[in-house]
Amino acid sequence: MSRCNDCEKDLVIHDLQKKLALIKRYLAPFLWLRRLLKKTFKIIKRTNNETGLNNTSKNDENPEKNNIDTLRTFMQGKQIRESVLYIDHGVGGGCNQYLDLHIAENTISVTYLVRYNINSGRYDINVYYDSESISFSLTTIDDVFAIINSQGIKKITLNNIISFPDTLNILKRLIDAKKRRNIEVTMHIHDYFSVCPTFYLLDKNQNYCGPLEFKECEKCYPSSGEMIPPVLRVETGIQEWRKLWKEFLFECDTIVVFSESSKSILEAVYGNLPQIKIIPHTVDYIEKVDRTSKSTNTINIGILGDVVYHKGSLILGEMVNIAADEERYSNVRFVLFGTVHPSIESNVFIETGNYSKENLPALTIENDIDIFIVPSICPETFSYTTQEIIEMNMPVACFDLGAPAERVKNYDKGLIVSETTGKCALETIVNWYDLNEI
Repeated sequence: MSRCNDCEKDLVIHDLQKKLALIKRYLAPFLWLRRLLKKTFKIIKRTNNETGLNNTSKNDENPEKNNIDTLRTFMQGKQIRESVLYIDHGVGGGCNQYLDLHIAENTISVTYLVRYNINSGRYDINVYYDSESISFSLTTIDDVFAIINSQGIKKITLNNIISFPDTLNILKRLIDAKKRRNIEVTMHIHDYFSVCPTFYLLDKNQNYCGPLEFKECEKCYPSSGEMIPPVLRVETGIQEWRKLWKEFLFECDTIVVFSESSKSILEAVYGNLPQIKIIPHTVDYIEKVDRTSKSTNTINIGILGDVVYHKGSLILGEMVNIAADEERYSNVRFVLFGTVHPSIESNVFIETGNYSKENLPALTIENDIDIFIVPSICPETFSYTTQEIIEMNMPVACFDLGAPAERVKNYDKGLIVSETTGKCALETIVNWYDLNEI
């Protein structure tokens, strides 16, 4: 009887462990985004406090009018120039960094930058004219479009509107502004929000949905609620979503994508889009690695950047566990230049935390890296980390997905992993190493 009770206890414990692992799996992206948003909100708050950028006073009866008056005063007496408006989310990351750099390099126009602030529920506005700038915030998207109408804006670039309230209404307003005011509209494709509100193109089973040719979307999207945090959830039917996005994309004068892969995915959903321009990001800050011999007796696999679920955190965890448990992989070690969520604890895994991109070649040599892996399970639109590895002239492996695979296939030190599993990735890399050992 005692033995049966013990067995039952073991089964209960095993079941609880499985449930806990599942909970951790689905919570990982939420926790990562929460940390990202919290960090972003602190930066915004600190910037406003230090520079006095927020001109809205709680005591003003009509703060929006005061902000518009401030804008008019700022522009008074200035030479009339072409005015450009950029619309972007405010949650941080590479998308914001890209646009900030783009604006800094294009200062001949009067530039208006609109970012939605999830924390305040307001639209943060920055206006740039030569070396001068002002900042304020507005309450509604109507106030934003009032600026478009009053300031003679001739060009609008939609960089990203993830997190914006009422996405489809914004698209309708932009289409209307385009037609009525003959505004030139550009769209940047940093993710696949224009294809699906979940924007990573992962189905309810957390697999890339492209092989299904996007034909199961009506069944998939209603059950995808757990895939993204509630603050980013969009309540809509997928057909309505795509109908309006298609209308908007066809109204765009230019659609900028950063890889051939993105062009293929957009056109698989929406048909031929002749206004697409493929303009890959520039990665010119990394030097080549001069590595001719090893300094350790282990196979050292490197990973770059912060790794969350869609970036392959569970894949990486699987690879680490297999390497720790199986004799065949006893000489494999992993070095992550960045962080992983959920965390990985193992004596075959090292996490270095934040790093400077300019120091990557030195870190690669210091840690005796033999090959890097890009473990993303979604089709990335570019992947800076993939290009950084290629620029270092280091071997790199990835799954046959998106922009990374597009470039790795044409790279003489590239390796495509045929199945999107940690076991296949580890086996493929070790087999490659056995054939190419330094």
